[in-house]
Amino acid sequence: MIIGAFIHAPFEQPGLIEEWAKDRGHDFIKVNLYENETPPPPEMFDLLVLMGGPMGVYDEKEYPFLSFEKEYLKKALKSKPYLLGICLGAQLLAHSLGARIRKNLYPEVGFFPIYFNAQAQLSYPFKDFVKVRTKMAFHYHEDMFETPKNALRLARSEFCENQGFSFNHDKVIGLQYHWEVTPSIVSDILENTYNYTPQKSVQNKKTILKLAEEYEQEFRDNIYSLLFKLEELILK
Repeated sequence: MIIGAFIHAPFEQPGLIEEWAKDRGHDFIKVNLYENETPPPPEMFDLLVLMGGPMGVYDEKEYPFLSFEKEYLKKALKSKPYLLGICLGAQLLAHSLGARIRKNLYPEVGFFPIYFNAQAQLSYPFKDFVKVRTKMAFHYHEDMFETPKNALRLARSEFCENQGFSFNHDKVIGLQYHWEVTPSIVSDILENTYNYTPQKSVQNKKTILKLAEEYEQEFRDNIYSLLFKLEELILK
């Protein structure tokens, strides 16, 4: 398989996704959009991963590469690759499918559980997660996507009603939360962007760094499970 990853900021890397891809012997191509690198055409990829970033979907003036990316995604949605978006990447996919992106009621920063719903049973990569219902995830966002029309709404959290969606028989998946992060990636994100006052929906830096270590293996198990099932769908 050929897997691409669109990178929006140097401190938001594919982490455990890249680790899985290399473990499986897949080609993994990172495209640094923030450096205005030009990606190959979408039909070259079997899977394209859209990473997070500190910008918002509508910040094209400050980040012109977002305009290019939105046009690219219009083509990708009609082309070959499966698409997996994380945080900003999920919002970009939802936007490309006609859904609204809006401010969440609260900033959600830190480690909080997500709750899978009954619709997740209809998604092959997520049906096993429904059996346990609740999983821990890392969150770092202020915006939220609305679930696109005709998409499955997969999960929620206490502070954000839409945490995941699947569209077109799992060909397009958007996750508001992070399972791809390692402790070093979490540390880089905090170092570059953390400017919050701790509150109910925002943990302090010390707690976040401690929990990043605690949940690294669980996150690896979760994201590997998801990627193995996507691999099955892509290669069948």
